[in-house]
Formats: sequence, C-alpha cells, structure tokens
Amino acid sequence: WLTNTIDPNVTASAPTSIVVDPGNGNIHIAYADLYNNALKYAVRTGGNWANQTLDSFGDDVTCVSIDLDSQGNPHISYYAKGSSVLQYIVWDGISAWTKETADTNQYTGYYNSLKVGTDDQPRIAYRKYVSGGTPEYSVWYATRTSSGQWNREPVAGLTVNALSYLALALDRFDRPKIAFKDSDINNLMYAAKSGSWGITIVDTG
Repeated sequence: WLTNTIDPNVTASAPTSIVVDPGNGNIHIAYADLYNNALKYAVRTGGNWANQTLDSFGDDVTCVSIDLDSQGNPHISYYAKGSSVLQYIVWDGISAWTKETADTNQYTGYYNSLKVGTDDQPRIAYRKYVSGGTPEYSVWYATRTSSGQWNREPVAGLTVNALSYLALALDRFDRPKIAFKDSDINNLMYAAKSGSWGITIVDTG
C-alpha cells in the first residue's frame, strides 16, 4: 500500500468520500476538517495533491458524499451542524464553485449519499427530520433539474425514531437504489424505485 498525507487537519472521526475519474485516473476526495469546522476538497492530478476549503461553519461537518459528472466535475452533498440543512456544491469546470441548499428543512441531511445521473445532474438520498417532540426520521430522495430546481420525495413512506448510514446507487436508467439502516430494530433495508418505491428488509438485527 502507498500512503500520502493530504491534509494534517483531519481526525480519525472525520467524514470523507472518494471517487476516481475513470477517464484520467484523477482522485477526488471531499472531507471534513474538524479542527477548522470546514468542508474541504482534494484532487490528485499527475501524482500531486491540491486541496482547498469549500465552506466553513461554526460547527462540525458530519457527512459528505462526492461523485463526478461526465466532464469530470465534482458534485458534493454535505451536512454541517452549524447550518443543520442539506447542502450541495458543484464545480463549474472553469473557475467557480456554486453552492445550493438541497433541502431547507432543519436537521435534515445528517446522513446523505450523492450520485450523478446520465444527465449530469445530482441525485441525493438523505435522512429527513419529519416530526417535533420525539425525533422521527424518514428517507427522502432529491433530484436536481438542469434549470436548478430541486424536486424532493419521501421514500416508501417509512418513518422511524432512528435511521442511519444511507448509500445510494443508480442503474443505467438512473433509477435509484438505496440501502440504509433502520436503527430502531437494527435492520438493513433496501429501497428501489421503478415507477413507485418498494422497500425490502435485507438483513435483520
């Protein structure tokens, strides 16, 4: 194994996400700098690493997810306790990052997973806070149009007191597949959409 130090300001618990560009082999990493409460991005090109700060907060970044579009541009979803909403940021391929709020609901996006579709637009699966008082959460799915509009929908109508560890994949038709943990009963769940959402228990706790 070959190891490199990309950034010394990362603790063992800092969330990270990595993707490799299949066209040129460049490595892209989105990660949290917990010392400075910042979202950072690193890329390796030609054997050299370069990193930069994309966003800063008054509290920790707790979850990040990165994917590339067909032009090799990084798309990143993330959640920070300082803002408590699901955030999205994308590189325009020229000179600028554009930041958006993918869901304005408070305490939403603590767990999230992003994939870019064949149309070069992001899809995000995420945990959404849906109740006052006793916390209740559900899995939601957001898609972005080429005009910049976010469309959001609940996944299979499941609401639980504890939900965690989401992972999203898209098939060749951009149909979403989501794995997540129902932490109420420690079940591994699988949700897929083909017209409508269906949900299956993969493994019981």
